[in-house]
Amino acid sequence: MKSKQYISNEKGSINIEFMGLLPFILILLVVFVQILLSGYSILLAQKGAHESAKVYSITGSVTEAEDVLKEITSTSLLNYSDFEVINEGNSYFTVQFTGEHGILIGPDSWRDLIELPHYTYSRMIE
Repeated sequence: MKSKQYISNEKGSINIEFMGLLPFILILLVVFVQILLSGYSILLAQKGAHESAKVYSITGSVTEAEDVLKEITSTSLLNYSDFEVINEGNSYFTVQFTGEHGILIGPDSWRDLIELPHYTYSRMIE
């Protein structure tokens, strides 16, 4: 008779169910944070492209434009490579680089996993 009483007693069952769902909830939270950080790094890279184009249009110096890009992309989320300014003629130019967007949460081998090209088209201020 007492064994039926213990079997039908459901005290603490919510705690056990919560402990079973806790790893799933934490994984979803980590994935959501990573998606937010990836979006932020893409916006940061595009801002770097626009700001370096702005500096190049005023100064005409590729090194100063790359220095501005270095300042903006100096985070653990974003690195860059292959920076170049291409003159299109008639004082128009294109600033382009490859953004290396990393995954923040995970092993070091995942850090520079995604490479995306970023570019902007502008003209010189005379």
